[in-house]
Amino acid sequence: MDFWSHGSTPNLFCSADVVWFIDNESAVASLIKASSDQPDVHRIVQTSQAVLQALGARAWFEWIDTESNPSDGLSRDGLLDVWTQSQGWSLKDYAFPPELLPDTFSSLLEHLLSGVNSG
Repeated sequence: MDFWSHGSTPNLFCSADVVWFIDNESAVASLIKASSDQPDVHRIVQTSQAVLQALGARAWFEWIDTESNPSDGLSRDGLLDVWTQSQGWSLKDYAFPPELLPDTFSSLLEHLLSGVNSG
């Protein structure tokens, strides 16, 4: 199973210091404590933390207001967001990684953490 086969670039985050700006206070709090009472949010948070750990990345989570969030329109309108299109970025749509579906999530975490524990 290769979590990165969906077009991500993990080398960019290896041993990196990452500042992750988020315009949702609940999401920031969940990422900081690496937990949530909401099962879907908990899964995303646990995956994020496992990936950061596997890559040796150090993350700082920071809340920003919605108007300051350049990805707000993208998160709402997808690739059709006017501001996002005007940036001249190379945009691509990705399917939801099947490794994050409930029946394979445990395998993903085991795979990610095996690399951490063996190295």
